[in-house]
Amino acid sequence: MRWQRLGVVVLLVASIAGLTVGYVMQRRAHDALGQQIKVVEREMGWASDAVRREQQLLERFRRKDVLLARAAQMGLGLSDIVSTQRVTIPLVTDPGWTTPVVTVPSTTSAATPGPLATAGGVPRQNAR
Repeated sequence: MRWQRLGVVVLLVASIAGLTVGYVMQRRAHDALGQQIKVVEREMGWASDAVRREQQLLERFRRKDVLLARAAQMGLGLSDIVSTQRVTIPLVTDPGWTTPVVTVPSTTSAATPGPLATAGGVPRQNAR
C-alpha cells in the first residue's frame, strides 16, 4: 500500500511540476508575442505618420500657385498656357469613328509657349 501512495504522490507532484513549467513557458511566449505586437504597432504608427506627411507634401506641391512660385524661384522661364493652346481630344466610343485632323491655333507674340505649355501636347515654336 505504501508504494501505491508513493506512486500517486510522485505522479501528482510530477503533474503539478509539469503544469507549472508549461504555464511558465506559455506565459513567456505570450509576453514575447505582446512585445512583438507593440513593436509592430510602433512601426505602423511611424509608417502612417510618414505617409501622412508625404501626402500633405504631395498635396502642397500639386497646387498651381506653389508650382508657379517654385518655377519662378528656379528661374526656368515657364509660363502658364492660355486657353487657345489647349487641345482637347474626345474619347472614342464608336468603333467606326475616324480620327479628326487636329489643328493648333496660331499663337500671338504675347502668348509664346514655353516648356510648361508644351507639356500638353502643343508643339514647341522655339526649340532651344
